[in-house]
Amino acid sequence: MLAQNDNVIEETCETVYKLNQDKEVRYLCEMREEGQRILRTYQYLLKEKEDALAESAATIAALQDQIKSLQNQVDSLTKQV
Repeated sequence: MLAQNDNVIEETCETVYKLNQDKEVRYLCEMREEGQRILRTYQYLLKEKEDALAESAATIAALQDQIKSLQNQVDSLTKQV
């Protein structure tokens, strides 16, 4: 009887150990997935900011060209006066 109890206890211990390992592995996998989700979010936000910055830079360049053109027109008109 005691030997049978030892086997049952041993099997129970092994089962609990395996379940705990499964929980730990599951927890680690969930944390990895969460980390990857956070990383993707930051990458998306960074891409949005880079795109907005590029758009702003293009707008600035276009406005600078327009300023040069207007300055040339002013210079031309002042020469005529």
